[in-house]
Amino acid sequence: MAANPTESAITIAAAPELSDAQKQEFFTALKEVDAGLATNEVQALSVGIQVCEKIIASPDDPMTFSQFAADQLAVDLPKAEGFVAAVSMWCNPE
Repeated sequence: MAANPTESAITIAAAPELSDAQKQEFFTALKEVDAGLATNEVQALSVGIQVCEKIIASPDDPMTFSQFAADQLAVDLPKAEGFVAAVSMWCNPE
């Protein structure tokens, strides 16, 4: 995979690969937050991976994760917080 030249200045930690079981758990958790969040699984995974990368990059800044998820998914902050909680089930920074 070629490096994106615009991101060469900062190394972005990659999110872990999700197993099929983790994906199912993630979508189940999303449905509990809001059924709409799990409707577009591709988008949910894409935003989830981006949120995970943000968590790994700066774990001490949880409000930015929720705000980012809210913006990306066009949902309110409580739903975004639930989304971030679902992401943290499989996003484990080493």
